[in-house]
Amino acid sequence: MNQHPEERNHFSLEAGIIELLEKSGIMGSVSVDANGEYSDGLGSFIQFLGGMPTELYPSRFLDIVYIVDRPKCSEILKHVATTGELIQDNLRFELCINPKKLVNCNVIVIPAKLHHPSPHIRFLALPEKKKHEISSRDLQNHKLLN
Repeated sequence: MNQHPEERNHFSLEAGIIELLEKSGIMGSVSVDANGEYSDGLGSFIQFLGGMPTELYPSRFLDIVYIVDRPKCSEILKHVATTGELIQDNLRFELCINPKKLVNCNVIVIPAKLHHPSPHIRFLALPEKKKHEISSRDLQNHKLLN
């Protein structure tokens, strides 16, 4: 399958931005399909949200989405898989550490450029507390530049 050069450049730019955000600890990501099954990255995604490395990982990505938010998450995944459109929203994730912990996140859900039989989706999350850290850091940087 040959990609148009512009498509390849867009994909490598997208992958580079995601990798940069993940390495800097600003954003976590996981690859899932339209049914909420994950293909890679769930362990590091859970740890990014504050879970323990020893935490048992669920069999499905949707199992870490707070039960009240699961229908909305399912709709988002199906929409991105069928339309290829990016969606931004808020979701909560439930971690099984004692006591259970809810993590409110801003999410960006995009079609992934993976070669799988079913459409794959990259699920990016930015926890609310990280959003505030970034805002404070941006504000500080702005003050330093002025």
